[in-house]
Amino acid sequence: MNLLTNKPLLITGNGKTKYVENLLKNYNNYEIVIVSLADMLLRYPLNIETCLNNYFEYAYKHQPSILIFDNCEEIFNRNGSNYQFIYNFMDNTKKYQNEIIIIGKSNSLDDIHPIIKNYFEEFIDIQNPDTNNIISIFKNNLNEYEEINSIDLIKIANLCKRFTYNDIIAVCKFIIQNSSNDNLDSINRVLNNNIKNSYDSSVNESIQWDDIGGLDKVKEDIEESVIWYFNNPEAYNRLGIQATKGVLLYGPPGTGKTLLAKAIATKINSRFILINISDLVKGEVGQSEKAIKKFFDLAISTQPAIIFLDELESLFSKRKGDNSIVQKLSSQLILQLDELNSGQYKVIILGATNNVRALDPSITRSGRLDHLIHVPLPDCAQRESILKVIGKRMPISDNVDYKIIAERINGYSGADIKELFRKTGLYALKRIYKLKNENNSVDIVKNISQEDFIHVLNNTKK
Repeated sequence: MNLLTNKPLLITGNGKTKYVENLLKNYNNYEIVIVSLADMLLRYPLNIETCLNNYFEYAYKHQPSILIFDNCEEIFNRNGSNYQFIYNFMDNTKKYQNEIIIIGKSNSLDDIHPIIKNYFEEFIDIQNPDTNNIISIFKNNLNEYEEINSIDLIKIANLCKRFTYNDIIAVCKFIIQNSSNDNLDSINRVLNNNIKNSYDSSVNESIQWDDIGGLDKVKEDIEESVIWYFNNPEAYNRLGIQATKGVLLYGPPGTGKTLLAKAIATKINSRFILINISDLVKGEVGQSEKAIKKFFDLAISTQPAIIFLDELESLFSKRKGDNSIVQKLSSQLILQLDELNSGQYKVIILGATNNVRALDPSITRSGRLDHLIHVPLPDCAQRESILKVIGKRMPISDNVDYKIIAERINGYSGADIKELFRKTGLYALKRIYKLKNENNSVDIVKNISQEDFIHVLNNTKK
């Protein structure tokens, strides 16, 4: 990629940071200026325009320079109003003929303001590596093992389908840390067992912010407490700000706590590791404690990572009594949390509970899950938002009025609304088949209609 064409470049997809790092190796004489929303808000919380102006002035004074806008959708959100002045600033860089280069990175093109998106002239969408690329990555990173050529890398690559570049690198690190030198059996064991077993439990399901309707205040809190730090830890360290390492999401069942955790992992391009506490409690004494340590070791070796502790009340209830497994598990988990908090790891712990009052206060002490975020049942406007988000994935008739439906489903959680769509879809399917069998010539409404929703609601007890 030749940046000297002076065409502004926008990069999307997986592995953007690594791609840019490799790209910049050819421009050692350029001043690198990284712009992120977190750093901007820490520097100039009340005047973003002034902050951006200062970045541009710095780039002008330190030519040749490269301006890198991290997470463009956060800096130049489509809901913003006045980005024309930014466009003018950026457009003026073209007259400096290769002395100022603009690079943007984005997780969501649709969320970038059209004025800014139209400024970029070149686009690169980085896809997950295919089988051949995965094999090449393994060879390049495991070349110290002479036996690497004796391993069935095609089989291993197939285990790693849907993995990002960072995921593959994390697997290589995990192999190096858990293999004995010059031991082919050890390498094969780690490749076949640890990748499949450990990573299957933590494969990211790509959930975007936009996939979650409503919860705007919750998302804003998460942005400020988690995502800002992950996107710009240097700014926090420079200003001496203690980053949040543990967040507790609490609220009624079905309100989207797990979805939020997965969306955070997608937002910061990190490994998502799910620990179901109730399953650990059912395990044998000794094995469950080892499993917790294994998950934390995996998170550290594959950082950035998110560990999601679901059903936390199963382990940290005030009434856990004399259950030895529960007591040992809770002690092990507290130990891991405290060790994690003592190091400079890019690992965040998210916990979820339906009953925060039932939790032992030890888990919410400072340095553990000390930042509490309430995830409530959606109000009417939020229910309408959730309906619209889910409705995008289904064939919905134009006559469907989500506002009317939202008013009818007071007390519904996000999971309840999803179930409403499932039931309504099934009812619509039955209606269509019935009408077809009765009269092939009738004009059949083949999409889900308002009447379908009303019928299901009238026949559903909530």
